[in-house]
Amino acid sequence: MQREFTAVIEKRGRWYVAYVEEIPGVNTQGRTLSSARRNLREALRLILDANRRLARKHSDRRTRRELERPLARYGCQPLREGSRHSLFYNPENERTSTIARHKEVDDFLSRKICRYLKIPPPR
Repeated sequence: MQREFTAVIEKRGRWYVAYVEEIPGVNTQGRTLSSARRNLREALRLILDANRRLARKHSDRRTRRELERPLARYGCQPLREGSRHSLFYNPENERTSTIARHKEVDDFLSRKICRYLKIPPPR
């Protein structure tokens, strides 16, 4: 996905000062116009990455892999892959459960799947 932001670059003395209007915290400077642009791209990447990580950390969602790790740790096995779901089987208690094939799974649903398969929920 391509996103566009407004870069503001101003000459202040011997320095070029640059910032992105839409996102607070994306600020930088450079001795030349090209170094200010390059620094601004890096600052923007860092802020977007940090915001993405913070949002994930404070959300009630987990990645699908974060759910699959405890399933494997407690002996659950993938039985079958459908077009939209995966089927997991716990041979210890002969229970099966489906997991939607999305990148993220809601925390409530993660706990429900683990509870049904009778394994501890992921932390």
